[in-house]
Amino acid sequence: MRGQNPGGGKYFGTAKVDKSGDEYIITWKIGDQELKGRGQSPRGDEVEVCILVEGEYEVIFSHASGFGIYEGTWGEGGVEQLIPASPILS
Repeated sequence: MRGQNPGGGKYFGTAKVDKSGDEYIITWKIGDQELKGRGQSPRGDEVEVCILVEGEYEVIFSHASGFGIYEGTWGEGGVEQLIPASPILS
């Protein structure tokens, strides 16, 4: 994942997305910081997902392409992209 905080600083990291029924659970790892969030799609589909980051803020993710990329917005001008990782072949 990659993003830009409201102050303009860029950040990169990983995000693990799990889906359990209608609920999404996300764990972000950015440097040595780990954030957790959970939420659901307000419309009951996978086009838009609203995630509440525990103790922090709300992120609204929208499915941006047929390639599985989700784009998120948070705070006053924060943006983020969740980009699927390539599968590792053994």
